[in-house]
Amino acid sequence: MRAIAGLLISLCLCCGGTPAAADLSGGYKPATSTATNPIFNQGVWTFDLRPNKCNPRPYVGNESETPCAGGRRTTQIRAKRDIRVGQTVRYSFEVFIPKDFVYDGDPRFPAYSRLLIAEWKRSKGNKNHLYEMLLDSKRGATYERQICFRPREFGKWNRFELVIKWSRKSDGFMEARCNGRVVLSRQRTQTVIPPDCGAEYKLQCAPEKQIPTAPIMWLLGPNLSGYGRDFASLSHHPKTPFPPFPPNGVKLMMRNLSVEQFRR
Repeated sequence: MRAIAGLLISLCLCCGGTPAAADLSGGYKPATSTATNPIFNQGVWTFDLRPNKCNPRPYVGNESETPCAGGRRTTQIRAKRDIRVGQTVRYSFEVFIPKDFVYDGDPRFPAYSRLLIAEWKRSKGNKNHLYEMLLDSKRGATYERQICFRPREFGKWNRFELVIKWSRKSDGFMEARCNGRVVLSRQRTQTVIPPDCGAEYKLQCAPEKQIPTAPIMWLLGPNLSGYGRDFASLSHHPKTPFPPFPPNGVKLMMRNLSVEQFRR
């Protein structure tokens, strides 16, 4: 047994590897705003977003607003533990989008998708979203407006990895990889407020409402953002707060979820 242990350590050192880090997530549970609980079976989470399902309960910390009133439909899980500002972590997961998935986005907002499948947001405050992965059948999956994997890669497992130091100072950094390919790298910068927070395509991110010291939540699963409870005042005059729903529905799977401490 000692010989085997020694061999494993030698292999690890010679190949530049490190022992598997402890998962910092604390496990996963349905998000408070989810309408249909995802199903976990044999290591795989299955999410099934339905057109007629929304959560009528008020948001935590904002009793005057509900997902239904704002037109939001979601089936998500969240890591039980939030990550503190100052920590450097690696998030990773694999996602399977069915080959027949169809969602061209909202024709009123063609430049970006309203369908999120992974997001990082603060545990406190409103308009507190930070970073997200969006999905549609024109561009595929994008992370912060960078192509992660294209529609031709639907129908198979795709891996996403984000290494980030959550920092209010210039020592922060982030690097996002999709299937091993770097798609976004930001170095020597603060990371607790996105540089484009407040832009139209940055859903639910308002710079003046950010609380930079608040811990960061990680949520996974489809979230189709609505037009908000003031939908009637929007310039395109929607009749309801609910945006168009994908014709074949939204059903996807995720596995190998991980949040671990990272050292450069």
